[in-house]
Amino acid sequence: MATEQGSGKDGLNKARRDIVALGIAAAAIILFVGTGSAVLPKIVEQWSSGTSGGPNMLLTNALLLNIALIIFGWRRYRELRGEIETRRVAENRARELAEIDALTGCYNRRSITSETDRAIARAHSNGKAIVFIMIDLDNFKQINDLNGHQAGDEVLVRAAERMSTLLPDEAILARLGGDEFAIVLSYDANSPDHVEQFVARLIDSMSTPMTIRNQQVQVTMSIGVASGMSGRHGELSEVDAQALLHQADIAMYHAKRQGKNRYFWFEKTMESELRLRNQLESGIRHGIERGEFVPYYE
Repeated sequence: MATEQGSGKDGLNKARRDIVALGIAAAAIILFVGTGSAVLPKIVEQWSSGTSGGPNMLLTNALLLNIALIIFGWRRYRELRGEIETRRVAENRARELAEIDALTGCYNRRSITSETDRAIARAHSNGKAIVFIMIDLDNFKQINDLNGHQAGDEVLVRAAERMSTLLPDEAILARLGGDEFAIVLSYDANSPDHVEQFVARLIDSMSTPMTIRNQQVQVTMSIGVASGMSGRHGELSEVDAQALLHQADIAMYHAKRQGKNRYFWFEKTMESELRLRNQLESGIRHGIERGEFVPYYE
């Protein structure tokens, strides 16, 4: 925080110096017009006639000073433009680092929320719906364990490249972290078949094995699809990015429990089943701690 405040003060002081420098240059130009009109005609007259004497020395020195100040102001203006361009490039780079996944070049988890909310607004203005597609690469930990993390990174990059080639216009691809990706796109709420066809192409795009470091790597994906409805049809409810991400995440884990390498639309019953499962697991853990379970052996 102290560093940020220090850099902010430095920038403010530099901006004040720039304003002063440009003010001096502007004043010098005004003075140049005044003194030049008095001095330059006399200098030209002296040169043309060859007579001695010449203009007033004080005005001549003032003219020379004005010229020097104008040159200084122009150089400072050029430097200022260069500094502004450097800052602009640095700010753009910082924004990219904050919003873009460094490994795959996709959006990251931090930026997908705001991008999805903007996509929802655009879709609603065009009379369309938004679908949030959560993707998890199956058995990715095993790929890392068997081939190393560098090979795992290559798999992530290849997977992102394959998915990006299938994206329709204005679709958003993000890496949420680890082996999880997300795709956001608009569609006609009356034609969920188009979404299912796209998801089927995603799954099919991973069917071809990848050659990573002279090793054949087979990758599959489990996918959860959420649009703010329960299932592929139903009443469309008002949702934001966080709600869609939550629903798609539940549907994706349901796909994993059903055998992986498949997709499911989010349904409200999935959330109820997940809560019941969590309650049962929590109850069993607490029961074991309190000695409420007695094992019997046959």
